[in-house]
Amino acid sequence: MLDPDSLLDDPEPTGELSESILALPAATLWAFVLAALLTQAGLLGASLGLMLVGFRGRWTVGGALIVVGTVALLGAVAIQRWHRTRTAVGGQETPQGREPESASDST
Repeated sequence: MLDPDSLLDDPEPTGELSESILALPAATLWAFVLAALLTQAGLLGASLGLMLVGFRGRWTVGGALIVVGTVALLGAVAIQRWHRTRTAVGGQETPQGREPESASDST
């Protein structure tokens, strides 16, 4: 299995993005990797399930794949929201153009 931390162990990284990659927190990297995998699995399951139901009429297998795909996509959304609230509460920089949720309540 690929260990994303091993990609950051390069003694002398080169290129324009090297400083950004080295400054990236491990939690952010793992959240991104997990959300990307869940999104891919969710899209595969939901689309394959819809095709099985629509073209073959296999409601049992297709319905199960649709449910599994939807749960995986909801898991990716939950990870993204968790990471956004964690960085907003932790005082870290939020994405450009967005205010932390606590700052918008004070006005």
